Amino acid sequence: MALLSKELAQQIVNRTMNVIHHNINVMDEKGVIIASGEKSRIGTAHEGAILALRRSSRIDIDDKQSKQLQGVKVGTNLLIEFQEKVLGIIGITGDPREVSQFGELMKMTAEMMIEQAYFIHKMEWTNRLKEEFIFSLIYDRNPSYRQVVEYSNTLGIRLDHPWVASLIEVPIEQISSDEQMKRMNLVMNEVTNCCPHTLTAVVDSNYIVLLDDVKLHGNVEERLLSVQHNCEQLLNIRVRIASGKQSTHMKNVHTSYKIAQTTLQIGKILYPEEQVYTFEQLKVQALFYDMHTTWKEEALDESYDYLVKQDKNGELRNTLHAFIEENGELSQVATKLFIHRNTLRYRLNRIYELTGKDPKNIHDLFWLYGAMLRHTFQVAE
Repeated sequence: MALLSKELAQQIVNRTMNVIHHNINVMDEKGVIIASGEKSRIGTAHEGAILALRRSSRIDIDDKQSKQLQGVKVGTNLLIEFQEKVLGIIGITGDPREVSQFGELMKMTAEMMIEQAYFIHKMEWTNRLKEEFIFSLIYDRNPSYRQVVEYSNTLGIRLDHPWVASLIEVPIEQISSDEQMKRMNLVMNEVTNCCPHTLTAVVDSNYIVLLDDVKLHGNVEERLLSVQHNCEQLLNIRVRIASGKQSTHMKNVHTSYKIAQTTLQIGKILYPEEQVYTFEQLKVQALFYDMHTTWKEEALDESYDYLVKQDKNGELRNTLHAFIEENGELSQVATKLFIHRNTLRYRLNRIYELTGKDPKNIHDLFWLYGAMLRHTFQVAE
């Protein structure tokens, strides 16, 4: 990015001339006029600016000096600086005794406009980088490890943290595409207000994806509920939101995104009156929706494999099997295993800690049963 472009230089000229009503010239780092109130002077060398650049200081040009220098009129010339670098010169045409009082004001205005343009450009560049990063993850475009690290370092992202993808559906109504875009922008702004540290991107004309660092951002569902509530109450837009399964590493977030899509579809079918759906709430139903997806096998294996790894002597797995066989009747399970009920409760809590699934919850138990059966079949094969 050219910090002092011709377009920006002309904006500086136009704005400052509206204030002081004297001609303003802006010269580049070579002393060539790139913007002026006198269009005929654009593209010509300004020896006064060249002199100011050589001396790295302000230069006032009187009538006598103007006749000795090429392309110069009486006036004052000041350095335009940004981040300790000289970018060019701003010159004010007129008797130095009259216009010198405006010099520092014009210099400050020019430098402020450059700073503003720089930060806008930087923000736009960061947003483009963020979108590119998000798309490469959710669409599983297999970016190289080096690219992922570069993206994460630039955006301040922890790759090794657990991440979860969520999807917001903004309803399409009988409105123009411009109006729909305005609605999307309103929702995006509300997401930014409620979830300032969340990575967001528009993925379609009516969908917004959110990526959350679970370790840093805490309760994702709570903030999604806030987004839904504010969109409806403040914007009068009835959005639907679904979150996927938490991934252990950001490189696997595409699976979380696919699950968020599935969760949204299931929620709309089974619970159309609701607006916020989570995978944890609909995980059992998700097993029977679109049976050809591979994430289900991975999710079931992930739940049970860690239990197998930690349960060296098989005690917890035997307990789970007995709990299922005895329909969750604690007394019967304890009798069958020859253990005290408190020991049984401890083991069930331990299963919950290791798998994230509570055997005493019917949906979680169904999930654990499916995972256990899949593991049993795999071992038998």
